[in-house]
Amino acid sequence: MKYFTKQWYRDTILAEICFQMRSSSKAEQFSEKYFTSLYEAQKKWFVKNEKRIAKHTRSQFDPAAAEAAFEENYNENLAFIKENLPAEILEKVADVRVLAMGSAGYDVLHAVTRFCGQVNRRCEAVKDQYDGEVEKLAEKMGWYKINALNMLSNAPIGSIEMREDGCCVIKTTAEYTDIACKVTLFAAKVAHYDPALVGATVLHHELLPSEDGLELNLLCQTPDFKSAEFSAVMEDLDIEEIFGNQ
Repeated sequence: MKYFTKQWYRDTILAEICFQMRSSSKAEQFSEKYFTSLYEAQKKWFVKNEKRIAKHTRSQFDPAAAEAAFEENYNENLAFIKENLPAEILEKVADVRVLAMGSAGYDVLHAVTRFCGQVNRRCEAVKDQYDGEVEKLAEKMGWYKINALNMLSNAPIGSIEMREDGCCVIKTTAEYTDIACKVTLFAAKVAHYDPALVGATVLHHELLPSEDGLELNLLCQTPDFKSAEFSAVMEDLDIEEIFGNQ
């Protein structure tokens, strides 16, 4: 059983949306004026923040590009809300556009918070189940390799190579972390490989027992915030820290 799936990660994001919302009596009734004021105020803040970041990083600032990025982000939030909140909650919303901007009436915010709590408990239950599987695995193989895989956490994948000797070699870079590593899967059979994996950041990894020995699953996020997965079974694996062009 795979634990940290794309749906599980989507649920972890869903479980957090209540913390991005605030209660407002103005959101209890449909008002084009209120939506416009929210939209323009948040766009102004977003563009100002992008300008500040550009100045700090000494990069070129494009106001039009910043406004386009804000609109894209808003549209993604709106679609996420529509696709993932239950119909019984959406029916209470006066203007879903306002909800996508993070503003909700008290009753709606209360309902969203309760729903997020349910989703969060479901996500935590999956983590608890996986922890139980890892403990069983550690009784057989020890904790060294299991703990060494933590070097993958939040690391960008630099390359994935399937060698002629049957080994699959995954290398990460130290772009966002202080450590780069090489994971060698011996007698590997790759079951799933998303084309966008190289350059993606590892969000979660899981090591499980399988009929062939071990199973390694990676849940990653691409630079454009899409999910990408890797799955393989192998007889054994080795993890080591690498430096330079190793």
